[in-house]
Amino acid sequence: RSRLDFVPKDASTDRIITIEPDLNKFIQNGYGDYLRMMCKRSGIDLSDQTRNGELARVGSLTNSIATVDLSNASGLLSLGLIEHLWPCEWFELLMSIRSGYTAYDGFTFHMEAYAGMGNGTTFPVESITFHALSEAVCDFLGLIGPISTYGDDIIVPSDAVSMLSSVFRDLG
Repeated sequence: RSRLDFVPKDASTDRIITIEPDLNKFIQNGYGDYLRMMCKRSGIDLSDQTRNGELARVGSLTNSIATVDLSNASGLLSLGLIEHLWPCEWFELLMSIRSGYTAYDGFTFHMEAYAGMGNGTTFPVESITFHALSEAVCDFLGLIGPISTYGDDIIVPSDAVSMLSSVFRDLG
């Protein structure tokens, strides 16, 4: 099980994190690095926000590209969503290396979210999941345009925002 903790997010808000057991963290970081490498091969660079920044700049000039920034994004990744969207082999692997429980102040809680910030796979898993959902929306709408994700910082064609927001709302 992990340990729940809080770190400052900004001057007035704390961010919830999970502190993973050392061996879990080591394995999670290895798979997280592998997912990042595979993303980079597909044109998604999870080590650099430059592309998102440039696309946001273009969007501010043309209004053809929009940014979608989710709050508490890692908390949006329910187990059911990951199970539904990810291949079975990956879901089973991700489940086997995550902490299913977290402890805080003498209490132990079952994790309904995929994983907290602190799990070495959370950032790439949320990036890939949000990218896949964005691609699906654009494909459904027949939109061609840049799609870029960096965690919960999502760039899509402006015409996709309404439906993507609906998808996120419907998924909880």
